Amino acid sequence: MCSSDLELPQKSNDPDAREHWYRELLKLRSVLEQHVGITITDVRLREAIQLMNRERRLRLALAELMQEDRPPLMGRELLNLKSLIAGLPDDLAAYERILTNLAQRPLAERSSGHRPRVLLTGVPCPHCAERIVDLIEREGGLVVVQENCTGIKPILRQVPEDAADPVRALADYYFAIPCSVLTPNSARQELIRELAKRFRVDCIVELIWQCCLTYDIESVQTRATAASLAVPYLKIETGYSPHDDARLAVRISALLEMCQDD
Repeated sequence: MCSSDLELPQKSNDPDAREHWYRELLKLRSVLEQHVGITITDVRLREAIQLMNRERRLRLALAELMQEDRPPLMGRELLNLKSLIAGLPDDLAAYERILTNLAQRPLAERSSGHRPRVLLTGVPCPHCAERIVDLIEREGGLVVVQENCTGIKPILRQVPEDAADPVRALADYYFAIPCSVLTPNSARQELIRELAKRFRVDCIVELIWQCCLTYDIESVQTRATAASLAVPYLKIETGYSPHDDARLAVRISALLEMCQDD
């Protein structure tokens, strides 16, 4: 067994699925111990949890700056600050330094308050696949919050640092993230509603990579969520290639015009 052999559960409301996921993490710990040649003790796990909680708090503090009327950075700038490798001391020091500097950024250097505020949901935007954020902001929008896994969803909560069983604490934490592989996944729509209100969004854009069927299926629910919030909604289905940038730019521009008309 290796890390890629982790079997993800699909039933979000099933206690057996949660227990199965816990046992999968126990297996992973055993495999890692054999592969790396160390003993992963509870003490070491708690130290790692504390480190990652610190990173989550710093990244969340950066994300919450986007709640301001004129945030001190653009959505693309915030996306650039995501960690490629978690828990690096240089990353944590950089987050702290950036938070201090952004608090002092002059109003003239901040994003315009006239830009429609966009909530981006759906698939993550990993390195070299950030072009949808670029398109939205190039057309005059401002991505104030990303519900996806390269955005705010995985950093909203902390893992209990004093849990009697740190592996179970980790299992519970990750099992509770509302991923589209889970069913039912009503928690994701509840999170979108919460974020839309907290960040005062003007519209919702849902990004779906071609052949990513789980998010595609859930797009019906997201459209209904947007309707319940009385905000415009746009579903974008695309791939990593920029061949459709011009077409998508037209659709995004039309969406943002709807926001301004409101």
